[in-house]
Amino acid sequence: MGLLRIWYRTIRIGMLSTLNMLNAKQKMHFIWSFLTGKTLNEFTINGGNKYPDKVFFIIRRDYSKVGLFSMYNTNAGYIKYALDKGYIPVIDMQHYDNCYLEDGELGKKNSWEYYFEQPTKFSLNEAYKGKNIIISSIEVCDERPNDHMSYFNNENGELDIWRNIASNNIVIKDDIWNEAKKKFEDKTNGERCIGVSIRGTDYIKLEPPEHPIQPNMEQVFSDAKKLMEEEKCRYVYLCTEDLKIIDYFTQCFGDCCFVNDRNLIDYKDGSIIETKIKAKINRYEEGKQYLITMLMLVYADVLVISRTSGTVAIQMIADKWEKQLIYNLGRYPKKEEKRK
Repeated sequence: MGLLRIWYRTIRIGMLSTLNMLNAKQKMHFIWSFLTGKTLNEFTINGGNKYPDKVFFIIRRDYSKVGLFSMYNTNAGYIKYALDKGYIPVIDMQHYDNCYLEDGELGKKNSWEYYFEQPTKFSLNEAYKGKNIIISSIEVCDERPNDHMSYFNNENGELDIWRNIASNNIVIKDDIWNEAKKKFEDKTNGERCIGVSIRGTDYIKLEPPEHPIQPNMEQVFSDAKKLMEEEKCRYVYLCTEDLKIIDYFTQCFGDCCFVNDRNLIDYKDGSIIETKIKAKINRYEEGKQYLITMLMLVYADVLVISRTSGTVAIQMIADKWEKQLIYNLGRYPKKEEKRK
């Protein structure tokens, strides 16, 4: 990648706002790294004055148009990477453009901390004062929780490893947990419930290459209805962003089916995240309600899910279900394979 392209990309993602947190020596080292084209790969920042016995690892990501659980999973990968090397992981969603920062908030607010605690007791501000700072690569970590069936089946304890990371280093804010629990309990009144998570909108429309194929809503309804009867569940909690799927399930299940009340987009075309951004939805509240929507699945007795970033994450967060159905329908082909 040429220097001009590296400079452009560094500026575009908002990384230069990091300078506001650095002292004079750190700024000089940062600018030198920028000029020499090092800022997109893993690099160091020297010149801090505190914590000489610690190495801070700043976790970041380039692409701004990804959802909260995509961030959750890729951050989990880098948290493990840092811990394995003896570094202190700290997540920076303040100096890199992302879909949970409103206009004017870049460089001022860390959107990760809207929903989660930092992985350790150290804040981003404290980490950037450190004598030894390593900035992660802008690309996602090779080792991370993924949507392979080996992960969902916990082969060789793979899922257990990530559950340990989530339990100790990705703590969800108490107020968000409390709201999710209250919403679920208010709807079910303690009666048995099956949780269903199914993607629609852009995932179905665009068929992202090499991503898991999603089941159609008729298939999911049939499977959920059968399990509901077998497991003697009174309610169906539906987790989806697609109004068409919600309409179909509520017609089929009637009053037994409920969803989390939140803003939903009548999807037409393109990326669902871009659609929401254009609709001027409150970004903090959108992320919060999306997280709550997924967390409500934790309280279900039985789980029916497709493989997505959200369900990869929810498996890390909980392991309480009596029975699970996880769809394994293969993957969408690459575009060139589809044209053959």
